[in-house]
Amino acid sequence: MKFTDENIPNEIEWAINYGKWIVIENIDDVIPKSLETIVSPSLYVKGNNKYIKYNDKELLLSPDFNLFLLTTNPNPKFTPEVCVQVSIINFCVTYSGLSDQLLSYIVSLEKKELEEELNQLLELNNNNTKKLIEKEDYILDNLKNTNPEKILDEEEIITQLNNTKIESNKIIMTQNKTKERQNNIFNERSKYKELSMIFSLLFFSVNEMIKINWMYQ
Repeated sequence: MKFTDENIPNEIEWAINYGKWIVIENIDDVIPKSLETIVSPSLYVKGNNKYIKYNDKELLLSPDFNLFLLTTNPNPKFTPEVCVQVSIINFCVTYSGLSDQLLSYIVSLEKKELEEELNQLLELNNNNTKKLIEKEDYILDNLKNTNPEKILDEEEIITQLNNTKIESNKIIMTQNKTKERQNNIFNERSKYKELSMIFSLLFFSVNEMIKINWMYQ
């Protein structure tokens, strides 16, 4: 629906109460004032329920309610306030981006276990990277808070540093094994790369045909 629709306030109230999704099209770079109480809500609790104010009314807020605002502006200039209030998703499609998405889809159809393993390895790699950073920060904090002249006398600090070093080395070894397996999976996936590129090229070719004749829209 569009923001200019006469019935939109009633539709939004109904969606808030009953946990429905609302999609509003043709929104500019600035969020309409009437929607500000929703995108940056001032929630308050009564009993076990959450309430929100909209259109000068107190509405029971369903946890399933979602609001989507769409803009046709290809290059919107959102203010920092808007960026904080909402989650911005860019739906612009590029040739390489679509090829990568299609590659994942094709591999998930042809070799589902391979794609699942890759996702697990990527998640493991991210978790190990976070742990490694935490270990490094821990070492730096300990060294920063210890007198340099007495650091060798602090047995507890020395023990903690040694344990941290051992754990960090284990994480690095795991990372190396994970990367090796990831490379093997990427090599397997590359067999389908040409197919994903063909599909991506086909999509953009069809999309551009409107420039030849309007009937292709």
